[in-house]
Amino acid sequence: MAKAATTEGKRILIVEDDRGLSNILHDIFTKEGFEVSVAFDGETGLRKALSELPDLIILDIQIPRLRGTELLKKLRENTDGSHIPVIAVSNLDDEDTVSKMLEGNVTNYFVKADMTLSDVIAKTKEILRV
Repeated sequence: MAKAATTEGKRILIVEDDRGLSNILHDIFTKEGFEVSVAFDGETGLRKALSELPDLIILDIQIPRLRGTELLKKLRENTDGSHIPVIAVSNLDDEDTVSKMLEGNVTNYFVKADMTLSDVIAKTKEILRV
């Protein structure tokens, strides 16, 4: 009988400058059994992404010190970061921003006003097959 997939050992990096949302996501994913780290700006997020090599990144677009679009571009240019799945979250839903993120190979894009936490958790589990 095949062993069921678990969240054990799966690492998520949350790059989000809204500390309230970051804390909520951190707490929820930790309770789900994931190892979670957080960055509140793009430079720190990129550094953590390349040093920790998480299994998935949740990335806000409008973050200080390196916008999410630039972080994604630099991540994709790096051999180690090119394959990491990214779920983008933003209040931006304009065509230009969405197309830039899709060009950067985001796995999923959520508009914050339309997303629920259960949507983000379900999509994360689907992507990581847990």
